[in-house]
Amino acid sequence: MLPTKRHGLRGVLDAATQIEDVTLQPKFEIDILGTIVQFVEATRFATVLPRIVVQRAVDEGRLRMYPILAPRIVRHLVCVSHPQRPLSTAGDALIAIVAEEIRRVSGTPA
Repeated sequence: MLPTKRHGLRGVLDAATQIEDVTLQPKFEIDILGTIVQFVEATRFATVLPRIVVQRAVDEGRLRMYPILAPRIVRHLVCVSHPQRPLSTAGDALIAIVAEEIRRVSGTPA
């Protein structure tokens, strides 16, 4: 179970597996990550998703997680805003909270 080829995560996975000369052939493809998590919880299928997407289900014992240590898969996130309308103080605060949560869940130092 993986996102479709139109999904950004799938592009990252396809690029990483291509380097290792592996072709992904998922049985099912769905672009909504929450739906993938629910599907895996209810079946014997597996998936590859960012830790932040599955962490709660893992913490609650509904899923088991196996970190992929190699090859290292990197996904870059960016904050985008209009050049003539900078983020508000609240927007800046939200970005700081999201960045801290990503660091916390991923184990990345501040």
